[in-house]
Amino acid sequence: MAAAGAYTRRAGPRAPRPPAPSAFAAAALAFALAAAAAAAAAGAPRSSGPPRQSPAPLPPPEAGRLRITALGTGVPRVMRSQATASFLVQLDDGGAFLFDIGDGALTNLIQAAPGAWGDTLFLTHLHSDHTADSVQLLALGPMLGGREGPLHVYGPSGPTPETGTAAFVAGLNGMLAWDRLARRRVKLPRGRLLGGCGAEGGGGGGRVQPAARAGPLARLRHARARAACLRHLPARCRPAPRQLPHHAGPA
Repeated sequence: MAAAGAYTRRAGPRAPRPPAPSAFAAAALAFALAAAAAAAAAGAPRSSGPPRQSPAPLPPPEAGRLRITALGTGVPRVMRSQATASFLVQLDDGGAFLFDIGDGALTNLIQAAPGAWGDTLFLTHLHSDHTADSVQLLALGPMLGGREGPLHVYGPSGPTPETGTAAFVAGLNGMLAWDRLARRRVKLPRGRLLGGCGAEGGGGGGRVQPAARAGPLARLRHARARAACLRHLPARCRPAPRQLPHHAGPA
């Protein structure tokens, strides 16, 4: 008999404990919490906040001076509030060139200097946070940036030919092959001009009237007067269109 106030528990099978989280799940949770804390510390705008105002385009620099505009200075972390590495250098004669073009930098470039991007890009190195927007820069430069010729890219070499700037640009060109094919202006060959030809047949003119009122023509009356037997049968008339020069169809 149990003592007064003592707690007794019936013997039976124990309830299974919940499984412990795996190392991958724990690491994913820690990464998500760290990313959320970093975004909050960086001041990332919330979706419910007011939209960011676009700055006015920059005027050309004064004579004898150049302007350096930071289009992005962020670390390799995707944020709406800050683009990654890119700098625009503008000369007083209207020339311009870029140092790096990281993620989000192209949007700032369109706002800061529309139509004055230049045709030269310097890549300090080939990390994605310095090259992410190079795809759109290469594809949209002729339409939005005023570039008429090719984009000249200067960058470092790599330990192997496949890791240098030349291979990087070749990969960009290969990726944009379909895009350029869709944007290419197709020149149609000049057609050969064909001369016109007259309509066949040399019959004289007649009158047009409903079929119910049609009767023998005067020419048939003269033929009947000279013929021993004349059969007037209805004929199916197939029009012979006249083809005129520089016309696509009958006229």
